[in-house]
Amino acid sequence: MRRQHWRLYALGGGLGHLTRASALARAGVARGHAVELLTNSPFAPGLPLESLLGPGAVVHRLDARLDKPATVAAVTAWLTAAPCDVLVVDTFPRGLAGELAALLPTVRAPRVLVHRDLNPVYVERFDVARAVDAYEGLVVPGEDAPFAHHPRAVRTSPWLLLDADALLPREEARRRLGLDAGDRRPVVAVLGCGRPEEVVEAGAT
Repeated sequence: MRRQHWRLYALGGGLGHLTRASALARAGVARGHAVELLTNSPFAPGLPLESLLGPGAVVHRLDARLDKPATVAAVTAWLTAAPCDVLVVDTFPRGLAGELAALLPTVRAPRVLVHRDLNPVYVERFDVARAVDAYEGLVVPGEDAPFAHHPRAVRTSPWLLLDADALLPREEARRRLGLDAGDRRPVVAVLGCGRPEEVVEAGAT
């Protein structure tokens, strides 16, 4: 298979966009492709994404505090910097700031939307059905979505960043967590929705 250049657009404030895009990036790198991932998740600066995704992955971290014009300018610069073989968008079909409505027609590579559930008010107000038609393919990973039955949509199982065989052995995991080898108390992982305030709340408990 020819080495391809993938671009993954994953703008959004939580962890969902970043997790799905990272899972796809990791799979692409494992198959020998060069992958660029664009994210503005407030969690991204603290995550070792490059080492997790592997050689061949480049992560562009936008400041989550950028205003709309600055975000649009950054996305435009990233999209027009060099051609790619495929563009995958994991956010709103029109882009986080609506910028993709104008930019997508300039992208000559196949465009794929990672489509998930959307607020029906947003779908109606911004004519999202028309925006969806700008994509050659829609991928619906796990949850239902308004355009899941689109003729170009493909439904998949949820995407996991790591499979079970990628988990560390129990002893190694406990060592990395700084737990005493003789301490047999169970470790409980508390997960949230990906909001920054949840990290603070979890640390305080």
